[in-house]
Amino acid sequence: MRRLVAILCFILPAIAVSAQNLPAGIEELLEQLQESESGSSVEELMQWYETLLLKPLDINSASRSQLEELQVLSLFQIESLLDYREEYGSLLSFSELEAVDGFSRELVAVLRPFITLEGDGTGALSRTFSQLRSRVKWKSSQEGMYRYARYLGGTGGFSYGLTLESDAQESLLPDFLSAHLQYDAGRFKLLLGDFSASYGQGLAMCKSFSMSALGSPASTLKRRNDFRGYTSSGENDALRGVALSSDIGERGRFQAFFSAASLDATVTDSTYSSLPTTGYHRTEFQKAQKNALREYSGCVNYTLETSCLQLSFTLAAYGYDKTNARRVQEYNRWQMYDGVYGNLAVSALYSAGHCRIYGESALDLKGTPAALAGLVWSPGYNFEAAVQLRYYPKEYIANHAGAYSSLSSVSNQYGVLANILARPADGLTITAMCDAAYHPHVRYRIDSPSFVTNFKARVEYAADSWSAYLQDNYTFKDYEDSHRHAMKMLASFSPSERLSLSCRGDYVLRFAGEESGGMHGYRLERGLGASFRLDWRAAEWLSLWGCGTYFDSQSSATRIYAYEKDLPQSFSVVSYGGRGVTASLLAAFGIFSGFKLTLKAAFTDFAEDGKNSVLEVRGQIDWEF
Repeated sequence: MRRLVAILCFILPAIAVSAQNLPAGIEELLEQLQESESGSSVEELMQWYETLLLKPLDINSASRSQLEELQVLSLFQIESLLDYREEYGSLLSFSELEAVDGFSRELVAVLRPFITLEGDGTGALSRTFSQLRSRVKWKSSQEGMYRYARYLGGTGGFSYGLTLESDAQESLLPDFLSAHLQYDAGRFKLLLGDFSASYGQGLAMCKSFSMSALGSPASTLKRRNDFRGYTSSGENDALRGVALSSDIGERGRFQAFFSAASLDATVTDSTYSSLPTTGYHRTEFQKAQKNALREYSGCVNYTLETSCLQLSFTLAAYGYDKTNARRVQEYNRWQMYDGVYGNLAVSALYSAGHCRIYGESALDLKGTPAALAGLVWSPGYNFEAAVQLRYYPKEYIANHAGAYSSLSSVSNQYGVLANILARPADGLTITAMCDAAYHPHVRYRIDSPSFVTNFKARVEYAADSWSAYLQDNYTFKDYEDSHRHAMKMLASFSPSERLSLSCRGDYVLRFAGEESGGMHGYRLERGLGASFRLDWRAAEWLSLWGCGTYFDSQSSATRIYAYEKDLPQSFSVVSYGGRGVTASLLAAFGIFSGFKLTLKAAFTDFAEDGKNSVLEVRGQIDWEF
């Protein structure tokens, strides 16, 4: 449960200025996504949970799929809650929820800001809220300042949002603007503006975040069949247009959307040759790329849900307003298309007690198939396991797919994923995950078929005032004959409710094959990191967090990726390369009710000649009214 509860514990500091440690699960997720350059997914995930703070889920009327989409409860806990409601009716208090099999006081305390006990499902719909956020960042190694502002509000069935953002060295006026207006009447929903959408297991349409990087067995299964307003700052990730959904009878739901989103692109007359995704518009060349390409996309989904079966049918179509002029090479020629393209997918999810069996099959416009299937089993609170198989041919094209994948695209791989979670004793949790993928076609800068295996094992123990974990993440890549171990150890101690101390060690070993003197051998590369952290709630209106880190990395492949506490609903994962030290200090002030000010300063000093020290300052204001 600690890994699943991690997401919620990350959001909680936004509703109270208090010292709270970020559990290891979410730290691990952030570090993995930073290493794979998928940070925008984390930002959208955090924004979604923050929205739940403003419009909580009614746990007395929530369906099985809604509880599963919450991604916090295990299958065993969900079934226990549904059985309890069926036998005893609606829960009357949070104390009663603690009595449900599989729930605990700790879990209920974490859940409380995100759930309600209204009973009829109307409480969240009728709530009125307004939230304003402003954020700035300055870094000595670059000119200019990052600026971000966001407003979220709602009343009755209406909700709305506005996001403004400019990166450092961009114009004073907002470089990125995103807005949405949504009306939700329960059985009918309409949205205008920017949004994200996800259906089935993501083989046809999944423009949204994924929880699979958490590594827990249940996170391999996607549960979302919906669209929602876009509130992140990723400039090329949103759909833009109109979306609607309507219930059909008691078990069916129809959804459709049309999007005409502008994307960054290198354009010449009526053709495009590249699609940059950084969102930077600093140079004249980058400014010319801004919103230079229009993508039109549409999607229709019908979902039928019974007490134990969910069927989802998705048809997606998309195309650019300019012709593809990208240079055709062996690694990308199977992913080329022009004009209108699309996908048809059918997914199924069968719930049998504490077991979920799921699968999805899809076809693209050429008739190329793709498929995945899996099983999640949770016979009790102390055990959970999952296995997933995937088949994505090199010819399969799905521009908006987001199914589980070891690559950035859903193509050119046959893979198997297996993971397990066990709690053999009180406070002790053991998790293990293995993902093996075969890529039958060449990839970028990889001129032959390849095989990649990733294995992660983790042991963690938590007592009343202290906790610790030990983890090893092993990766084997046959195309470069490399073996990489990324080992982490963290220990935390809380002598009081106001103070928490922790120390962390990272050690990365990489063995890279090489030929020398007619003989085959291995070159050893290493990376080392050690840090100490303090989290102190000095007063009801003041919280302090500090961190000091030493790092020594010999190459880019042995960089240390370490989470640092950052501004509310933001995250900082520092990539440590070279050798040096860094120190960070964060202070959060509760100025008055609903108004918070957070400041952070970080200083990094490198030991190598030619590398300048870096100072970074960040500030944020949050006002809920």
